[in-house]
Amino acid sequence: GYIPLTKDDIKIIDTPHFQRLRHIKQTGAHSVYPSANHTRFEHSLGVMYLGTRVLNSLELEVGKKLSNTLRYACLLHDIGHGVNSHLLEKVTGLSHEARGIDIIRDPNTKIHQIIEQKYGHDFIEQLVSFIKFLKKA
Repeated sequence: GYIPLTKDDIKIIDTPHFQRLRHIKQTGAHSVYPSANHTRFEHSLGVMYLGTRVLNSLELEVGKKLSNTLRYACLLHDIGHGVNSHLLEKVTGLSHEARGIDIIRDPNTKIHQIIEQKYGHDFIEQLVSFIKFLKKA
């Protein structure tokens, strides 16, 4: 099927930081399903889709702002991944979540600019808090 995307989703997905996820494999999954394509790009879209479905199926009245926070936390939770990211984390001591938060907070990135223009600076900090919460979960 199709994953429904908003115009703002597409703007974020079209950024260089997000597009580079197309080339970063989730190598652990390859050994289970060798013929499948497992990239951080596809994974991030899938997590956003499933997170949105879970929220909708629970029929919670959480409000548009919290709903968007969940949606973008799911979409951007892996934005800080690099090639061999988990191995690199051990070498550098910097997690992909921390790198992702830096990307989201950096006013020079398109992701930050798109989110801040649409939702404001407070939303960015709420998004960062949600990503930190997801890391602990």
